[in-house]
Parts: sequence; structure tokens; C-alpha cells
Amino acid sequence: MWVTAYTDASYLSRKNIGAWAIFLRSDEGEIKKSGLCPDGYQSATACEVYAAGMALLWATKEWKKVSAMQINSDSEFVVTKLIGDAKLAKSKAIREAQEKFMVFSKEKNLFLKFKKVKAHGTKEGGRSKLNHHVDQEAKRALTKGIKSREWREKNRDQQD
Repeated sequence: MWVTAYTDASYLSRKNIGAWAIFLRSDEGEIKKSGLCPDGYQSATACEVYAAGMALLWATKEWKKVSAMQINSDSEFVVTKLIGDAKLAKSKAIREAQEKFMVFSKEKNLFLKFKKVKAHGTKEGGRSKLNHHVDQEAKRALTKGIKSREWREKNRDQQD
């Protein structure tokens, strides 16, 4: 089964927090997910790679017959550096995300195709519109995560 994925991420360096969002489509339906990146993902690029990894994870978790996937991303790194013979990134955080993605994709034995899409486009019916959707979802997840973190920190300080 073929899956088409749209992935994006948002990262706020001054608060050291990132979020991801995915939209997956196959013959069996659609999946929309978003959330915060783990603490070790400390750059926009690392979060973009994490989003691509979440697309693989959710597609293979929800649809057992996945054999191929096209990942549409506005990240140049994602579309050029997640293939099997790509040079590893110098940044430790990005390199670790890149390695995790490559190991997971090999374990799942999927045919992967990557396509660069225009960032933040709103063209009706096009790939850029769907990328815009996941971009907005990643920003919502980031905002929600920041508010949640601030609330936890405030309440932890009050309990001490």
C-alpha cells in the first residue's frame, strides 16, 4: 500500500522547544497527528526529521500493509539527507535524528520517495496547501506545549 505524507515542524530556540505535525493519506483513510518533540531535538532541522520519523511510525502502526511512502516536506534537509547513502549531519542532535530515521526506515523495509514542497503556501488543491495545514498544526502543538510547560513550572514552583 502507498502512503502520502505531509510533515512539518516548528521550533522556538529561545524556549528550546519544538513540535511536529503530520498528515497521512492512503487507500485506507487519513491520519492527522501532532505533538512536542523530545527534549534532545534542539533545532528546527532535528524537529523536521522527527516529524518525518513520526510519519513512518504512525503509517506503519495504523496500516499494516504499508510498502511505500512519499514524504512531502518543506525541509531541504528532509528531502535530501534521509536517503540511505546521505552524508550524516555534523550537528549531534540532527545526526542522531537522521540516524534514528534511517534505522527505522530500514527496519520497516519501505520504499521511500521524498518531495520538496513550497513552505507556507495556500494554493488551492496543491501540495503546498497541505503543507500549510501541517505547518499550522505544528505551530498549534508548539503553542500548547509552551503553555503546558509554563503551567507545570509555575505549579512546581508553588509546591516547593
